[in-house]
Amino acid sequence: MRLPLSSSHTENAWIANDRRERLKFAAATLALFGSAFGGLLFVAYTLYAS
Repeated sequence: MRLPLSSSHTENAWIANDRRERLKFAAATLALFGSAFGGLLFVAYTLYAS
């Protein structure tokens, strides 16, 4: 797929789409690390509580 060279509207749409994709990637990464951290806390709690 080729990008048009002279259309600023299309270029702005591509920039906005790229920003949205990066935001989704950052949110997914934070969710992954958050769930991993929560899982580690849960394991530590169950080990020390028993």
